[in-house]
Amino acid sequence: IAEQVKRGDFYFLKKDDTTQRPLGGIPFAITSMTTGERHIVMSDQNGVVDTTAYPHSFNTNACDKALNTKGELDVSKLTAESGVWFSGQKTNGAHVNDGKGALVYDTYFVQELVVP
Repeated sequence: IAEQVKRGDFYFLKKDDTTQRPLGGIPFAITSMTTGERHIVMSDQNGVVDTTAYPHSFNTNACDKALNTKGELDVSKLTAESGVWFSGQKTNGAHVNDGKGALVYDTYFVQELVVP
């Protein structure tokens, strides 16, 4: 029996520094420090990023299409309504499984992206 890779999910809230009000519609890049696999997520109307909010198989990693090869963001392609899935490799990793966590056990870098 092959060992199962540990997986998990995460949740965070984006707030305004001064007012502490939640900020929706903010994009973030989440990057695996081991593999370099990166996906884009966006905070919902309540400022929440939660990898369990939608099934991983629902519109999987839809926000990735918003970032072009020059690193420019097309905000019209962003949505908070999509599943997130890290395969564990840049290509050809684990298939999407709604019964497991979205992220492979690893260290991740989370970066807020500049909205044009």
